[in-house]
Amino acid sequence: MIWMKLKKTVGMFIPLLRNGQEKMVSVSVVEEDRIIYISSDMFKLYEQALSEPDGIRLKKSFI
Repeated sequence: MIWMKLKKTVGMFIPLLRNGQEKMVSVSVVEEDRIIYISSDMFKLYEQALSEPDGIRLKKSFI
C-alpha cells in the first residue's frame, strides 16, 4: 500500500486580461511546492496568457 502525504492547497486567483477586461481565474496552489492547479478547460481558454515568459501573478483575493 502506498501512503501519500496530502499537502494543503490554497485558493488563489490569477488576474488576466481578456477582451480589454481583467478576469480573475480561480486556481489552487500548493505554496510549499510552488505548484498551481488549474482546470484543463480554463487552461485552454487562457493558455496564451498563462504561457507568458514574465511569469504568473497570483492574488489571494479579488481586491
